[in-house]
Amino acid sequence: MAEDEAGALRRQLTWAARVFFPCVAVFILFDQWPFLGQDFSRGQVFGRDFYIFWTAGRLVAEGRLDIVYDVEAFHHAVRAALGPEAGMHLFAYPPPALLGLGLIGRLPYGLALALWTALSTFAFVAAVAAPRWRGQTVALAAVAVPTLINMAMGQTGLFCAALFIAGLRLVPRHPVLAGLCIGLLIVKPVIALPLPVVLLAGRQGRAIAAAAVTVVVLCVLPVLLWGPAVWTGFLAGAMPAQRDFLEWGVGLAQAMKPTVFMAFRDLGGGVAAAYMAQGLAAVLALALLVLHLRGRGWPRRPAPGDILVAALAGAFATPYLHVYDLATVSGALVLLLAAGGGLPARAVTLKVPAILWSLPIAGLLLGLAGMPVVPLLMLFALVVLAVKPLHGGNIDARTTGATRAP
Repeated sequence: MAEDEAGALRRQLTWAARVFFPCVAVFILFDQWPFLGQDFSRGQVFGRDFYIFWTAGRLVAEGRLDIVYDVEAFHHAVRAALGPEAGMHLFAYPPPALLGLGLIGRLPYGLALALWTALSTFAFVAAVAAPRWRGQTVALAAVAVPTLINMAMGQTGLFCAALFIAGLRLVPRHPVLAGLCIGLLIVKPVIALPLPVVLLAGRQGRAIAAAAVTVVVLCVLPVLLWGPAVWTGFLAGAMPAQRDFLEWGVGLAQAMKPTVFMAFRDLGGGVAAAYMAQGLAAVLALALLVLHLRGRGWPRRPAPGDILVAALAGAFATPYLHVYDLATVSGALVLLLAAGGGLPARAVTLKVPAILWSLPIAGLLLGLAGMPVVPLLMLFALVVLAVKPLHGGNIDARTTGATRAP
């Protein structure tokens, strides 16, 4: 990328960060302020969704695993702690997630939340900024919109984005470790949807094998620890409840899903039509990813641009995505800037970086307003990026063999 284009990318992301950081910070402040003293309408607490994870971990630590995937019993356990006004709470993560949450659940809630927030934020920033840790890179990763939303919501988006980005960065030099990171995404497999395409395109057999072994071990270990009932409970209890909420749920959680499926539902489309549209979107997204990788000569070393296209393709492809999961996209953007660029000139001219930076807050606000247009913005950006493949802007030599950084 020419220096003026790299500078334009830097200016665009810096401008977007300066505009959206105070807006999101004020939004979160108004959201969290009532927690200091007011009665809660739904039993909310600091950390919001983290209370679900902590409760699941506490039940595992107490040996009450049978409650975790029993939808009604889990809801009653939350109500017993937060009060009868607590809304519906559902733990819908697969059993491998319980392996780590069982440790978190042994800690007091406040300490567990602080540790969760600190570790997830550090993991995300490290995945993007290491090994050089340049100030601008660290700052942009820390103030990205999904970073702030994950902090406020106590969600998994930063951990998942860290595994996604680190996995692809580590592939050339440390394929087994890369496969381990990618395999750990079994705790939220929708995030990993585009990764097999990237690994197959790069002929990364060792990383694929390591990821497969990791997945198998993480799926078998809960059976060895707790018996096959843990998987039965997840498949027969949590998954149907999660699907029902996706298809028929209402409220803030639905507005936070900037997906093709949810756009069709918000516009009055039926469930079958929404699934069909999402299926076509997934095929299109993965086809554009393949087109991009083919134009790059099937790269064995994923550059930041490849990671960005993969993250965006994955976000557009899945029906179950929340705005905090877009940390994969914002992290890839910061990584691209740290590597000195690599975007086609027209992507910068069309303000694609600023558009992508704004997607999480735009998805939330437009979703609440009943205008689900964010999937169209995702598709626009994906076409601009994939049809003319990204080039240059490789990552540091110690991670993927390239050298440029601002």
